[in-house]
Amino acid sequence: MAVEPLAGDYLQELEKQFLVIKAKGPARRFLMLETLREYGAANLSVTEQATLPARHLEHFLGWANRARSGLSGAGQSRWLGRLDRDHDNLRAALRWCAAYEARKEHSARRGEDATPRQPDRAEPDRAELGLRLAERLWEFWNLHAHWSEGRQWLKLFLDRTQAQGTTHDRASAYNGAGVLAIQQGDYAAARRDLLIGLEMARSLGPKLEGDVLGSLGYLASKPDNTLDVPQEARAEVILAKYRQAMRDQPEQARAAELATFWPLLGLGKRELDLGNRSAAGSFFKQSLAVCEKFGDKQGMSHPLTFLAQIACDQGNFDAARDYLVRGLRLRQELKDVAGIAVCLEQLGRLAHDQQHWEQCVRLYGMAWAVRVLTGASVSERLREYQRQTDPAEARLGAAGFLFQWQEGSSVTREQALVFTPET
Repeated sequence: MAVEPLAGDYLQELEKQFLVIKAKGPARRFLMLETLREYGAANLSVTEQATLPARHLEHFLGWANRARSGLSGAGQSRWLGRLDRDHDNLRAALRWCAAYEARKEHSARRGEDATPRQPDRAEPDRAELGLRLAERLWEFWNLHAHWSEGRQWLKLFLDRTQAQGTTHDRASAYNGAGVLAIQQGDYAAARRDLLIGLEMARSLGPKLEGDVLGSLGYLASKPDNTLDVPQEARAEVILAKYRQAMRDQPEQARAAELATFWPLLGLGKRELDLGNRSAAGSFFKQSLAVCEKFGDKQGMSHPLTFLAQIACDQGNFDAARDYLVRGLRLRQELKDVAGIAVCLEQLGRLAHDQQHWEQCVRLYGMAWAVRVLTGASVSERLREYQRQTDPAEARLGAAGFLFQWQEGSSVTREQALVFTPET
């Protein structure tokens, strides 16, 4: 009996004929000239033209499901890399969903039927599928600073699925849209989206409700936010929600336990603001332990930053530097550019406290540049930057200060990803 050739056999043959090119990198990936792609597309049958985009979406939607689970574990950096490499494929799937829905709306206005005729294949609700895919991707968009793009996709599909009312995907998508808006300093939009998401989440279980309350708490923690948030968006309430989910939602128990790192972090920040460094350190270490248990590198970087702050306040500069360098390495591994800016700011503060004035100015210049590169809000940082660098300017003089600032602020994204702090 003849053996059907595998896809890899076909690819090897195409590579021999120079019709595909093996891409650089550890993964087995191939590239095709756009002219060949267009020629192949033009020669597809009507049925293939109708079904291939749906199969493409189906594949990447399932793949995005696995990726989101991988983003909260030891394979975090590997999955982020894969999402980066396939971002264009994911965009193509989202565009296909969006284009069909736009065509359907246009045809409905003209009294036409936009559904393509596909033999024995029911047309899926592509707005719902588009929302599902965008909802799976918002954490990736957040970590890699694709904030504007993520917000655009989420808004598009949330608007087109309004008739569905309350669903888990829609509530989670509103939460994602709110978080991305916070990153860009659009607090009014963030509050609006998060309050809608919270109203939906109340009937969808304590895990999702805790997630949205946590995002509202994140909004409330922003120094330049003047908008009210619900009183229940407090760390102890959120922690109780996650612990309830661990008991009552077995399928969510792992995710809920990992999520406890966030309210534990919040409890530590509150104690730190009150000057209770010992209690704060205890909460930060509990938060770090949760993240270490699950291998969540992005999560680990948050308590490390605050443990460094405590060590710095206590004059333990070596320990502070160790915490910060560890956090910076984690952020760099994940290509979390916004998080790298936070680490650079804290290293600048450490240099300030040690009176290493040139280093202090360079680090704050780097942090400023990296924040600008990501499109993050910088207004909330202005006062802190000025407070930390004013003593340096007094000692270095205007010209010396400007030179060091320009040295730091000329950093590129690629340089920030491999930067090693001075000892």
